[in-house]
Amino acid sequence: MNLIDFECFDPLNKLRAQMDTQKLGNFKLINPEIHLTYLQLESLQLNAMDLQGANIRVLADKTLAYKNSRLWIKLERDPITEIPTNEYHLSNCEHVQQYRQKNLPLIAGSSMLVGGRVCGDCLMELKYQGLDARRGRRQGFMESVVETFSLEEFQSSYPFYPLADE
Repeated sequence: MNLIDFECFDPLNKLRAQMDTQKLGNFKLINPEIHLTYLQLESLQLNAMDLQGANIRVLADKTLAYKNSRLWIKLERDPITEIPTNEYHLSNCEHVQQYRQKNLPLIAGSSMLVGGRVCGDCLMELKYQGLDARRGRRQGFMESVVETFSLEEFQSSYPFYPLADE
């Protein structure tokens, strides 16, 4: 089957002239059921996306995702004490399993959280920088990894958006 060369297709060129376009563009199909919309992506980048725990999925590498993006999540307030939280989660640790099971309201983001602290259990779940349950119990090792954690460095190993094969 031979396709028309659209750069030489007269009806299209007349339409382009009427629209005052200089060159051909491109088109990417976005399915809002499986792809982030522009507003959702912007909200995620501003660390202001509201989600329910049941909407979070766990990828094969144990990181968290919504539609076609990895993300971090956190509770706005501790459900018991009602104190605002600053700990954010990157993987399916025990806390996240409870958030998802109870379908709790969450805040999600993809940028560095000012004043935030990564969950050490999440880093152990991912075996981030060799951290595991045995080494995590060693005095100060987990605290050292948590204190020096860089979201930008993490994203070089686990790119957030778009997910591959999505």
